[in-house]
Amino acid sequence: MGDETGFLDYLKIQSEKARDWILHENKVRLLTHNDADGVCSSAVIVSALKELDIPFHVSSVKQLKKSVIKELASEKNSLVIFTDFGSGQIENIEFELLNSTKVIVLDHHELKKEVNSENLIHINPHIFGIDGGVEISGAGVSYLFAQNLLGKKLEHLGYLAVLGAIADNQETDKGFISLNRQILENEILYKRINKTNDLKIYGRKSREIHKALEYCTYPYIPGVSGNQAGAIQFLADIGIDIKNGAKFKTISDLNEDEKEKLVTAIVLKRMGNSEAPSDVLGSVYELPKMESSISDLNEFSTVLNACSKTGNYPTAVSLCLNTENSIKDAMDVVVQYKKEILNALRFYESGQSVKETDKCIYLIAGSKISDTIINTVSSIISKSRATKKIIVGIADAGEDIKISARNTDESQEINLKNLISSVANKIGGEGGGHKNAAGAFIPAGKEQDFIKMFEDMLNGNCKES
Repeated sequence: MGDETGFLDYLKIQSEKARDWILHENKVRLLTHNDADGVCSSAVIVSALKELDIPFHVSSVKQLKKSVIKELASEKNSLVIFTDFGSGQIENIEFELLNSTKVIVLDHHELKKEVNSENLIHINPHIFGIDGGVEISGAGVSYLFAQNLLGKKLEHLGYLAVLGAIADNQETDKGFISLNRQILENEILYKRINKTNDLKIYGRKSREIHKALEYCTYPYIPGVSGNQAGAIQFLADIGIDIKNGAKFKTISDLNEDEKEKLVTAIVLKRMGNSEAPSDVLGSVYELPKMESSISDLNEFSTVLNACSKTGNYPTAVSLCLNTENSIKDAMDVVVQYKKEILNALRFYESGQSVKETDKCIYLIAGSKISDTIINTVSSIISKSRATKKIIVGIADAGEDIKISARNTDESQEINLKNLISSVANKIGGEGGGHKNAAGAFIPAGKEQDFIKMFEDMLNGNCKES
């Protein structure tokens, strides 16, 4: 672990400087990543700006590409805040923005380089040797920044830091660690979050048990996910009744014996991957004061991802800021989102566009899987398959190709962010991310060039640049 004390001291100093900037603004431009952690990150800053009574304009994008930064520069904003990205694009930010615009970057992704400028406040845990891939989320960085910015504890926003960490799959075998753990333990201490052990399946309280399994994508259960008849038969085969009298059961209605049966059966179904059932059964975090189907933070993160990935960012932010009337709209989005993911996973299972090498499994999806969910699909495959190979999803993204890679064996000394970025740069694209989860956009038609060069790097035949 890195220098937590140094990071927190630095954050305090930089937040005071940021406060002086923000209070002198007529309007702040805020841009964030379009995933659940990005939504949570921006929601924290939106809440802080509202408290300071500072007008703002906020939006989200899939990736902070050169073209996005250039377009942002044309807006002639005097202050721009980036949340959950920016560190990997700091050179482009320097070139396009820093001569005329003050910039605040609140990020937890790996650094590309450091830039010194009077117009830049760059807050990133990696500067202090803290791994932003597992020790703190983007929302966590925004939360700590906002507390220092306002000079007070923000009890009503702490759950967003935990939610961002959950959404970014930052929980380790030892639970949350480092700054994530500090934030979580504080939320538990003051009873703002409850922690229990249960099945980590979407809809475990709100859906009929067979429907919860049918729409279960994380973990993905072959022959059950996306198949109502398969889900009902699966439960019958293991001796679990779907009804209690005239009422359908939910997963939370099961007794301990039934839960144990269900976990064992799911693990065995998932290609025999019995070594790591932690994504089936484990810690569940709930908001005791929220009376809705998204009081479970695992479910909340799914809803946010569904909204943000389908262009419903305003709905996602409203949910984070406790706008209750946003829940129904969000739930309608989730149903379609789940169906899209299930269709994508069935396409993967067909094997028609899968290429397997010694170290990787490539899902070359083309237009069969949307670029907005290819990263989610790659993550699900990496958790649902008994393999130590790297999973690489490749999907069409308009004029570009989206790459999404996941390392299933985190003990390997492989830095996917560095590898993916290096290959992408060599063929005219851009990449970023974390050590074990990274992505890129490359020019259309360069898929095979990417695969060849990525394989060469993995096998030591080509050096990173």
